[in-house]
Amino acid sequence: MGTRDYRMVGSNFGCSSCTVTFHNNPFSYTHHEENYVTNPNVRILIDYEAKSDFDYFIAAYELEYGQGKVISLGIFGGDIVKNRSFLNFFDNVILSNI
Repeated sequence: MGTRDYRMVGSNFGCSSCTVTFHNNPFSYTHHEENYVTNPNVRILIDYEAKSDFDYFIAAYELEYGQGKVISLGIFGGDIVKNRSFLNFFDNVILSNI
């Protein structure tokens, strides 16, 4: 199998053992497992202003793809699923963009 092209979904997995600091952290997220943006055609929903060992651009985004849309949080959703700020973001931004 050849090299995977993650540009179609807009991101790829970052380094889970690296140091990552979020300067815009509305969900009080702690570095765990993030995806960094790889496609320049995404529409940014939240720039987490992350600083990391590899200078990854970590953001929540949407990307038109085929007949649908890819929406990525950029951060590990299981860590924030019960966070009130995230639930408000999900209701007011994610669901309103579908």
